[in-house]
Amino acid sequence: MKNIKIHIGPTLELLRKNDLSNQWIREKLIKETLRRHSSITPAIYISNNAYILIKKYYGGAIPRIKYAYSKFDKEIRNLYPLQFEHLHPVNQSMKAVIESDISIAEIIENNQICIITKAEHNNLTEKGYKSERPNGWQDAYEKTGINVILIESLNVKIGI
Repeated sequence: MKNIKIHIGPTLELLRKNDLSNQWIREKLIKETLRRHSSITPAIYISNNAYILIKKYYGGAIPRIKYAYSKFDKEIRNLYPLQFEHLHPVNQSMKAVIESDISIAEIIENNQICIITKAEHNNLTEKGYKSERPNGWQDAYEKTGINVILIESLNVKIGI
């Protein structure tokens, strides 16, 4: 938990200073908290297609965190064919925090990232799974033809 507070401290401070009765502010701050944390959260899964691209063009070393490539300038980032995807969309996680007893910390602890191709990400978006996955991420991935591999099961070099 201490590690989480270090990375999302600025957002938590905003939560303390703002009027959380304003739903727009509350939602924005929750989403920002989840996004900040996911930028340093190691990916757990990788799609088969993303793994093929990494082996073919990047020497097989799998980047584990979004920050590893997001520090490049925007032009390079836009050319990068991979997407770090929340298995549970940020909007869906934000609603879970607001509408239930689940805390942001609990959501963050269970936050999982999968590396997919931009084409797979676009397919998820086109099929309506960008913000909501009512039957879970496995169902959304199955319906869009995304097959994933547990990164730990691969015998590959893990990048930063």
